[in-house]
Amino acid sequence: MSHSVWNKVAIRGADDCWPYIGHCNSFGYGLHQHNGKQIRAHRLALYEKSGPAPTDKPFALHSCDNPPCCNPAHLRWGSQADNNADKLSRGRHHHATATHCKRGHEFSSENTRTTKGKRECLTCERIRAEKYIQQAGGRRGRATGERCGSSKLTREEVVMIHGDNRPHRAIAADYGVSHTQIGAIKRGVWWPDVKAEIDLAKDRIAVKEYN
Repeated sequence: MSHSVWNKVAIRGADDCWPYIGHCNSFGYGLHQHNGKQIRAHRLALYEKSGPAPTDKPFALHSCDNPPCCNPAHLRWGSQADNNADKLSRGRHHHATATHCKRGHEFSSENTRTTKGKRECLTCERIRAEKYIQQAGGRRGRATGERCGSSKLTREEVVMIHGDNRPHRAIAADYGVSHTQIGAIKRGVWWPDVKAEIDLAKDRIAVKEYN
């Protein structure tokens, strides 16, 4: 172990926590001076064992949930989703203990979807989608979708694009449009009413399957 961080770590049994005994921040994480910078001590400890963090897993996560611990056996590289999932499972996420969403809908099993560690209210999603569809249906002014004279796609084709999981460039080649247009369609920037209807249908199907 070459890093000087180990001079300030209380090394104990192989399965025990190894607390950093130097300066810690307000959250309990050890802060160690390394190459002129303050770095969290547990990151240095994990780097010593596993090497640099992968680009898709930049966070040093504790399995022991003990911030000052620097035991490499208790550490792993993880993604933001992994970090959020840990927070939820251990009751540390700021929404983890909430029983209702901010609009008062209960976080029941049939009304909750978890995406990347974050809980989402399905009732709120349905209300937003229905409101958007109503607004889009009554909107006047600039033509959109098939009503736009420059549109190359029909509504049926846009629906099919939403269900096509191939790379955007492959889809674009089949429909004679650019891959950036395919991305805009899937994000709801173009033909937003179609995406809103599809998202609403998915939520309704999910609730029916649960019931």
